[in-house]
Amino acid sequence: DSVPDNNEGNDFNFDGIPDQTYTGVDTDGDGLDDGYEGSDVNDGFDVNDEINDPANDLPDTDGTEDVNYRDLDDDGDGINTPDEDANGDGDPTNDDTDGDGTPDYLDPTDGIDTDGDGVPDATDLDDDNDGILDVVEDPNTDGDNDPLTNPTDTDGDGIPNHLDIDADNDGIPDNVEAQTTDGYIAPSGNDSDMDGLDDAYEGSGNQGLTPVNTDGTDTPDY
Repeated sequence: DSVPDNNEGNDFNFDGIPDQTYTGVDTDGDGLDDGYEGSDVNDGFDVNDEINDPANDLPDTDGTEDVNYRDLDDDGDGINTPDEDANGDGDPTNDDTDGDGTPDYLDPTDGIDTDGDGVPDATDLDDDNDGILDVVEDPNTDGDNDPLTNPTDTDGDGIPNHLDIDADNDGIPDNVEAQTTDGYIAPSGNDSDMDGLDDAYEGSGNQGLTPVNTDGTDTPDY
């Protein structure tokens, strides 16, 4: 009948339109036609509810009951997924601005900017502006390098290390304890590339400060 088999499919809701049909519509702007992204037969049930195996449920990052492939804003941060393509390669799924292991399009933010530097925490390399990268202040105990999940709070004050300017609560700012006294570099107050890391600590590859460990234990001074 000249119609490719993968376009014929079934018509479970009897609307006269095969359930898997090339429509030219790409709701979430990811380059894949909605007709090939999943099965939603318009029967009043959420797509995930129609899958018996929870392990295979389709992802819904922001919990809006609109699965990612049909959600314009997968992480619910107010920025449409296609607009989170930071490197401009046409693929918003491979950008991780803050290097925390969670791509920008799945990295939720409610607009919080802890250090007030104009860069939201979700894309800020250094949320508390102490010169130590967030991924360094999270010792990766949960294996994902993301301080938002199972965050480390050394002093138990309810403020995770990556947001705490004095992680061990000894009265000395982390920015000072992370450096040697004679080699101390003060923050410049400038962030020319707007990545959240002060220009004074950019160095090679935006590595930030390497925290000093005076006594050689596995815990840095800060």
